[in-house]
Amino acid sequence: MVQSRFFLAESSPGEILMHKHFRLQEWGCRVERGPDWVFVRLESSRSQLDREISRPLADHVWGILKIHLTSRVVIELHDVNTIDDTLVDELCSLEQRVQNDGGLMRICGLTPQNLSKLRSYDEIDHVPHFNSRNAAIGTE
Repeated sequence: MVQSRFFLAESSPGEILMHKHFRLQEWGCRVERGPDWVFVRLESSRSQLDREISRPLADHVWGILKIHLTSRVVIELHDVNTIDDTLVDELCSLEQRVQNDGGLMRICGLTPQNLSKLRSYDEIDHVPHFNSRNAAIGTE
């Protein structure tokens, strides 16, 4: 499995006015490529992103999928303490793109409270949630 590490940071403050942004002041993103799937894990990385604003999460992950020539993604949210409306909006946007491309999006690692909140949104309540990435791709 190939692993790369990068952050969803934009240096152009002008984009703030044009797009809805997922702020990653506390979060970085780790991407791993496995057979047929891309795994994207939000993780804590306060020090590097303290003063930066990211590009939209959905746009970034969509770009990753296109680079890896796949439309199957597992979003790992184990490190997310509280899911907020902005993150849910980004997940909805990403899921719609993936679905329109004939792909699959799965989510794993949400706490029961966060899963309940996610399920309260009609736009994304159908996206499967699993406890682990292996369960999400059916290898557990």
